[in-house]
Amino acid sequence: MKSHATQQRALTLRRRTALKIARSIMPCVDCGRRMGNDSHYDHLNPEQKLMSVMQMASKYGLAMILSEVSKCVIRCYECHKPVTARQRRERRHRDQLLQIVAEKLREQGFAF
Repeated sequence: MKSHATQQRALTLRRRTALKIARSIMPCVDCGRRMGNDSHYDHLNPEQKLMSVMQMASKYGLAMILSEVSKCVIRCYECHKPVTARQRRERRHRDQLLQIVAEKLREQGFAF
């Protein structure tokens, strides 16, 4: 009989394989190409991201994995890269904006 650890590794491998096959079948939402292993599960709203879909294969059950996949689209590497860069710029911009607004409110005597 296989050990629990061996069974878990086998289960993780099966889940990852299924996730890889699924992303390779779907075309990139932006350019329409099917890129196989160069495709990524891209979260539409990074702030709702629990973790990478592929990382979840070893830690979570199917319901949680499917819930995370429902927050994603498939993007090829070339399309994913600029989207992620834009999201990071927007996040930095938002953080700077919040800092400036808070500072100006404090200067006007508001406490929070």
